[in-house]
Amino acid sequence: MPRSRLPHCSTADVGHQRAALDPAIQILPGTDLPELWDRFEVFEALHHSIQICNPMRSRHLDELTEVLTLQRGDQVLDVASGTGEILIRLAETCAISGVGIDLSPWMVTRAQRAAQQRVPRADLTWVLGEASNFVTDPAPD
Repeated sequence: MPRSRLPHCSTADVGHQRAALDPAIQILPGTDLPELWDRFEVFEALHHSIQICNPMRSRHLDELTEVLTLQRGDQVLDVASGTGEILIRLAETCAISGVGIDLSPWMVTRAQRAAQQRVPRADLTWVLGEASNFVTDPAPD
């Protein structure tokens, strides 16, 4: 389908989205931002309305937050974090701090915006880039 026929993003919207990468989002060295915008644009077109980017349902994520037995301040690393739904829920329920890393600038942008709306005081960091290039110290819980 040509880009102009996509119901949710016109060429103008795409340009606006690209320019709106939050400065708080960390970009790993060696990350080719223009290439990632282009590569993941089709995924954004197909998945723009999806909040949970995996085969789990919302109630399953709620169950996950219950069984993890995380404590306030625990550090969580979410690789391929998508829209950040898991980290945001953990911040809501367990007051964790965490890092979400994803290759899609579209998803990292959505995660950052969702976190600002739902858990504005949470200690969450969003990273754009290849997870194998990400080093954290200390290791997450």
